Amino acid sequence: MTDGLYPGEECRLNNNSRLPVVKTCYKAHELNEAIQEGHKVSVLQIKESPELKLRGLLLRNRTSGVYSLVSDRTMFVQYSNVVEYPEDDWETIHEVNGYARNRPASEGWGAYILPLGIQPGDRVYIEDLIEDIVAQSFWYSVGPAVDAEGIWNGTTIEIDHKMYRRFTLIG
Repeated sequence: MTDGLYPGEECRLNNNSRLPVVKTCYKAHELNEAIQEGHKVSVLQIKESPELKLRGLLLRNRTSGVYSLVSDRTMFVQYSNVVEYPEDDWETIHEVNGYARNRPASEGWGAYILPLGIQPGDRVYIEDLIEDIVAQSFWYSVGPAVDAEGIWNGTTIEIDHKMYRRFTLIG
């Protein structure tokens, strides 16, 4: 089965297999509480993926006043067509620089809190992925993965990247 997505939409797998759930935290006191309760944890540095960096232009048509958010002044689209936004016709209002994934504010790290009783080799579901993974891309847009399945190896969770193959783009 595949899930239909629109370009740039976040990709969520959901826990359809009812796997043990890994919680994610970004605060030291939550991490310490989990350790005191007997949970195994895995602390990771947050590293932004260059593939999820967004760049674009907010343009305004000089004649009609209509705004358009585009990737570039020249864009290649389906069937070898080219769409152009020449400077004579389109005024640059703002250069857009952003990131395709939002996450809670942190100090550059996150931690996975493993379910009690988890053993190396167990498959788990991560409801809030720390790693920045591109789950799908199409033309000028990317869709970040929000959650994941993986295998606990006793130290870290090995993410199962093939799970994202099920996403199909619409449009």
